[in-house]
Amino acid sequence: MNMANLKILIVDDQASTRTLMAETLQELGHSDTSEAENGQDGLNALNQASESGSPFSLIFIDIYMPIMGGLELLKELRKLPIYQKTPVIMVTTESERGVILDAIRFNANNYIVKPFNRILLERKIEEVFSDLQD
Repeated sequence: MNMANLKILIVDDQASTRTLMAETLQELGHSDTSEAENGQDGLNALNQASESGSPFSLIFIDIYMPIMGGLELLKELRKLPIYQKTPVIMVTTESERGVILDAIRFNANNYIVKPFNRILLERKIEEVFSDLQD
């Protein structure tokens, strides 16, 4: 996959985190980003993109959000055939091992602990796409 043409969804209840991530992704050459402020809005965006024939190719999901949390969103999106193999990077302030293990159990590809920086974000994106090629 050409990593310059990634269509990315950022799902996080904190507008500042979404903005920072979108700006950082832009700096890395990823300009096709969309945002959602909770899991339900994220699921709606995933479905709309799928129905339009232009699904997301990378998804960032915050673990703790109102309405629908990140783990629930992850479980729901993995039920959708088009998103079963799509790379998902969980984003959290949580460093507890159990929460990260839950995310991996529900087929998250990787995770980032806030606060993150450009170098970490770039490395995580490279890792998930490298793992898909293995």
